[in-house]
Amino acid sequence: MPSSVLATPEQLGRLQTLLKRAQYEIVLGDGTPGFIMNGVAYMFEGLESAMASFLTSRIETDLQKVAPHEVLDSESIPEPGKPVPPETIQAVVAGFAKAIGAKSGECSKCGRGLWWCVTRNGKKQPIDAELGISHFANCTHAQDFRKRQAADDG
Repeated sequence: MPSSVLATPEQLGRLQTLLKRAQYEIVLGDGTPGFIMNGVAYMFEGLESAMASFLTSRIETDLQKVAPHEVLDSESIPEPGKPVPPETIQAVVAGFAKAIGAKSGECSKCGRGLWWCVTRNGKKQPIDAELGISHFANCTHAQDFRKRQAADDG
């Protein structure tokens, strides 16, 4: 049986950079350097080269679905703790919305651009196209959309 080829430091470095960008936790619960993907724990130590290449490719593909390639350019991604440019937020929100099949539209009350997403409970959720947050958080007419509560419970 042929011996396995371990991942190179360059492969592991690229994989760790992508994991951070995709917001994966890169330390397992017991403190071991690694990550969990789709319910499977991977440790960096002893990771085979072929598996590192596969995982890197998989994460790159997932990131490309969420945001356009130009947004993922390392120069356009700010360092942690630095403000994210509005155009980057808009491009990431649009890329994510398109990836999940959201429909674009605008608010019938304030006219702001938004994406219609569906929650886990199957309810429609308007997401602000510029900020990437629930449109109910920044719509000047949000109270008009809230369900009226009965005057009394009696």
